[in-house]
Amino acid sequence: MKYISAIQSYLAFEHCKGPAFISERSVGRVGLLGLLVGVVFGLNLSYLLLLPLLPPIPLLTPYSLYLLTLSAFHGLEFLSTALYNQKVATASSFVVDHSEHYTMAFLGASLEYWLTSIFRLLSGVGGAFWGPLRVLGLAGVAGGQWLRFTAMMQCGDNFNHIIQTGDSTSNHALVTSGVYGVFRHPSYVGWFYWSISTQLMLGNRLCVVGYAWAGWRFFKARIPYEESTLEELFGKETYGEYRERTWIGIPGILGGGKGGARKKD
Repeated sequence: MKYISAIQSYLAFEHCKGPAFISERSVGRVGLLGLLVGVVFGLNLSYLLLLPLLPPIPLLTPYSLYLLTLSAFHGLEFLSTALYNQKVATASSFVVDHSEHYTMAFLGASLEYWLTSIFRLLSGVGGAFWGPLRVLGLAGVAGGQWLRFTAMMQCGDNFNHIIQTGDSTSNHALVTSGVYGVFRHPSYVGWFYWSISTQLMLGNRLCVVGYAWAGWRFFKARIPYEESTLEELFGKETYGEYRERTWIGIPGILGGGKGGARKKD
């Protein structure tokens, strides 16, 4: 775990000194993270666009597409926050240094892809990259990303990466239109299916299961807690009515309404 902690430390630029790195809002942290995300996105987009002119590198293409979607996700996390809720936009809005578990998930996905791909190559087991499951994964990545970005846009300054409680909710409004008219937590739904779809796109069998399980456990704990805070903020009647006519969108998570019957106290 010490190596993961070291990676997290570097991603947070804890080793950088000076006023440009003193806080999450400092221009140094925001600028360097933006540069990092932009370089990864630009390099992989350039490679994929130049594929017809380059010698074929079968193992690199799927992973390059994965890095492209990953960097796009992190860039859009910051962009949507900066555009629609500027007062909370910080270096953390990139969600690059989200947690040690997040970093481990990325490393695990990369390790599984390269080990299985090299094994298949050495074993002479071929197969086209664009199989049905990988096409489904690409569609899921696009759909999940669209849903999350749209949710953050429509939620505006009511959206925050951290659950708000107490005085921090004084200016909050309950958004019930757009994608929020269908899902109560569309940004969660989008991320949940996006993350699983990245592993389908890579062809990672173990990580598909692992990502689904980890994401489900996380939201199973987070969503009921968040809904309890929203009920306290907007009232049982108002939030209860909204809950009854919308979905959670993640199987097996109970929260009332169409998404599942609420547990009795």
